[in-house]
Amino acid sequence: MARKYFTTITVLLCCLLLWQSTFCQDESTDDTPEAYENCDLFLENGICLYDGDTVLTPPPTIDHLMLFLTFDQRQNIDQSGRGNHARGPTTRGPGYFLSQGYSGHFQGEQNINVPTSSDINSAFEGEYSMSFWIFINSFGTLTTEQCNIIEKGNQHTSDFSFTIEMSSREILITVVTSAGEQTLTSNARLLSHRWTHISFFKTRRLLVLYVNGNLDAVLQIQAGAEISDGDLYLGRMPWQDYIGSGCTLNFYLDEFKFWDTVIEESYIEAESGLAVGAGIDPHSIQLGCVNCGINRASQSCTDEYHLCTTIELYSFAFSAAKSMGWARSGQRIWSDRAEEEDSSDLGLALCCRNY
Repeated sequence: MARKYFTTITVLLCCLLLWQSTFCQDESTDDTPEAYENCDLFLENGICLYDGDTVLTPPPTIDHLMLFLTFDQRQNIDQSGRGNHARGPTTRGPGYFLSQGYSGHFQGEQNINVPTSSDINSAFEGEYSMSFWIFINSFGTLTTEQCNIIEKGNQHTSDFSFTIEMSSREILITVVTSAGEQTLTSNARLLSHRWTHISFFKTRRLLVLYVNGNLDAVLQIQAGAEISDGDLYLGRMPWQDYIGSGCTLNFYLDEFKFWDTVIEESYIEAESGLAVGAGIDPHSIQLGCVNCGINRASQSCTDEYHLCTTIELYSFAFSAAKSMGWARSGQRIWSDRAEEEDSSDLGLALCCRNY
């Protein structure tokens, strides 16, 4: 019995040591010298137990994944294996509905920052992608027009920002290009008290936004401009008080990922899971047009889609449009049975997939 307990304690100790060593692996110590402050042990490889029958190793390193914050540990550790650990304390909240861990809780002046590096700057100068889950607890007191969720830069220069427009609750993504700042505005609106999956990518010519795994907005942009050495911030920007912003947004953030490449649509769909609604495939519905007449609505769907029928609207499309924030109160939604005499009216066109 004593040997059994000794073996159990040994395994637990080895797991703890490996857990520590996982976060101490850093491929770029010059960029993040503070990454080792929380480490008591350094290991180059895994731990072997029972003559190698059981091997404990760190999580795999994913190609092109530069930053991965799960908020499941005491520190804001980068799980990508790149050593881009975040600075600053963060309280914890519940994880998104498919998660078994926690989320980062941001409210008031709370923020964390990821120190910049040559790899991160190179990604922002070229192609990159981001994805995360967000849960708005409260939009707070409306003392500002916009609240930043993510930003790269400093008090004087902003290379990139992900912002919520407080009155409309639309998403604004701003990038710096050779033509100056260019901003993509979402068709979706962020709803409070529900988890929303956000993913977007930037190429040298396009900025593309997906909400809950569904293509929401596309912006054609100019070539990129030179990127500053500003850090990447999550939460309220530390210099917002200096520029007169009184953002009081209260939100959870979970599973934040940053790639130095464009992620595929299939990956976005798989990662977003059931975000649109239980049993609703994100590819089953697309946004046709907003505030458009029936003639434009009937021509707004791509080849693989059609204007949703009445049955499709009532069975899943209404629910999906609500979860996406596309449908406004009292807004008309077109169906394939709309009469020609309705051509003077304006409404929302939803496109359903041809199965």
